[in-house]
Amino acid sequence: MRRARSARPERVLPGVVNHQFDPAFTQDGRYLAYSRTSTSPQSVLVIRDRREQRESVFQPRDSRATARYPSFAPDGSRVVFSLSDVGGQRIAAVDRAGQGLTILAA
Repeated sequence: MRRARSARPERVLPGVVNHQFDPAFTQDGRYLAYSRTSTSPQSVLVIRDRREQRESVFQPRDSRATARYPSFAPDGSRVVFSLSDVGGQRIAAVDRAGQGLTILAA
C-alpha cells in the first residue's frame, strides 16, 4: 500500500485582510469567486482570475445587501449566487467581470 503524500495548504489570497466567505473555483481552478466583507454589513462578490492576478467585484446597490454562496456555471462563464437586498432573497448571476446582473429566481 502506498501512502499518499500530504499536500501543503495553499494560501490563495495572502494579502487580503477582509473577511472572506464561501469560496468556489472553476473546474480548471483558474477563477475563484468568494464573498468579502469589510467594516459595513454589505458583502460583495469577488471574482478573481488566478492566472492574471486580476479581480472583478460585483457590489450590490443597497449598502446592507449581501452576495453569498457563489457557484460557477459548468463552462465557467457566469457566477450564480444568493443576493439578499431590499428586493428580498434572490438567486442571481453575473459574468466573470461582475457585470450583466440577471435575477434568476425571486
